[in-house]
Amino acid sequence: MKTQVIPVEAHDDVVSLRDKLAWVKARRVLLVLPRRGAAIDTRLAWLLLRRKAETMGAVLALVTHSTRVRRLAQEAGIPVFTSVLEAQQTEWQVMPARRLERRSSRADLESLRAVGRRVEARWRTRPVARLTFFSLAVLALFALLLFLLPAAEIQLSPLRIQQSLPVEVMAFSDAEQVRLHNGLPLAQVTVAVEGSKVWPASGRIPVPVTYARGTIRFRNLTDSVVGIPAGTVVQTADAPPVRFVTLNDAVVTAGVDKQVDVPARAELPGEGGNVPADALVVIDGPLGASLAATNPQAMHGGGYQSMRAPSEEDRRHARAALLAELRQQALALFKAQVAPTDLLLTDTLTLTEILHEVYFPAAGQPGDNLLLALEVRFSIHYLPGAALRQRAKAILDAAAPAGFLPADEDIRMTLVEKPVLDNEGVLRCRLLLQRDLKPRLDTSGLARSVRGRRPAVAFSMLTAQLPLQEAPQIRLRPSWWPWLPFTEFRIGIKW
Repeated sequence: MKTQVIPVEAHDDVVSLRDKLAWVKARRVLLVLPRRGAAIDTRLAWLLLRRKAETMGAVLALVTHSTRVRRLAQEAGIPVFTSVLEAQQTEWQVMPARRLERRSSRADLESLRAVGRRVEARWRTRPVARLTFFSLAVLALFALLLFLLPAAEIQLSPLRIQQSLPVEVMAFSDAEQVRLHNGLPLAQVTVAVEGSKVWPASGRIPVPVTYARGTIRFRNLTDSVVGIPAGTVVQTADAPPVRFVTLNDAVVTAGVDKQVDVPARAELPGEGGNVPADALVVIDGPLGASLAATNPQAMHGGGYQSMRAPSEEDRRHARAALLAELRQQALALFKAQVAPTDLLLTDTLTLTEILHEVYFPAAGQPGDNLLLALEVRFSIHYLPGAALRQRAKAILDAAAPAGFLPADEDIRMTLVEKPVLDNEGVLRCRLLLQRDLKPRLDTSGLARSVRGRRPAVAFSMLTAQLPLQEAPQIRLRPSWWPWLPFTEFRIGIKW
């Protein structure tokens, strides 16, 4: 006969299994329960499932290993098997459901109470025994509080020693070189800074302030009238020429060798305009074809005045002072950019590029002060702190004296010699590594030695046994408790 096998999930209940049975088409239905049991664990549930199968015209059976489920299913008249193969090869015998037995007679309650009532021992009713056991309970509670309630905290300041160790360090800017030589990485950072500097001028230069003056005589070379406009230039034949300009308009009458004198002034101030007589002979412009010119008398009156002006030494001093300030400014920026644990190699601070440099006034110009504006770029190398501290800790741990351990995580690193950086990017330097050490203490042994003692006695013991920098501090909780706790785990030691 065809058998339909339905696997049962651990979360299936009566409702979900009844829905599954509603779709059954076979005459025999086999429910396979999971090994960890199912949600159906009552006899009534199995009776409902059996009746649902019967209404569908089918016979219900189970496959389970649960002893309780087997018993409940058998009470409901459902066949139970240990495997699917056994169920398919065996003929199912459906048994009627067992009826629950009901008791028809009611037991005598008073007799049952008498049987169940215990007879208390006579010694337990005596007041002395009760008082004795109550006292023992109070003492046990007090002893429990004595061990668990008090707590103590001991603060120790062990004597510290300083560990110092000089080491040679090699750092590489190339990561491959770091790996091959087991060295440290070398990093570089750049920054651009700008600033200005006012420097008092200490030099003096002659400054032309007055113009040479005189008269220029023009002579007509033609038979026509020739006009001479103001500003006509007459210069010497030297190279470079000294140039004079006429100050007024003039007219030379018609006729050869007709003359006119016109006042003139040097084009530039200074002593360069003082020329001798008959030195101005060249007329600049088209008038030179119609006129001839000369100065019958010497031109004079041009002069200089001594004024303050920045010297080359002022420029050098201002530049050096401003670069020093910019160097400090760049160093402050570098310290802000790198991590606090990084070791900044200040000796590698280098001026790499001058971006902008302006002086005012320009060279050869007068002025009471020199203004210098600079924009430059600096670079610096540093050792990354993570790798450096890891290497330093390994070196110091290997050289630490026996019986001591680091007092804290602080490792001080100082450059002993100026670092040397070669052309291949390899830096060599010598560092002094320093840190504080404290003695290794057996805190559990100390707690064991002072437990249950008075604070004064524990103070004397700790002071005599340990090399301390300061006196130990013992704090009790509650503060009025006269002894240290009797258990070690209630004594905390900080050092």
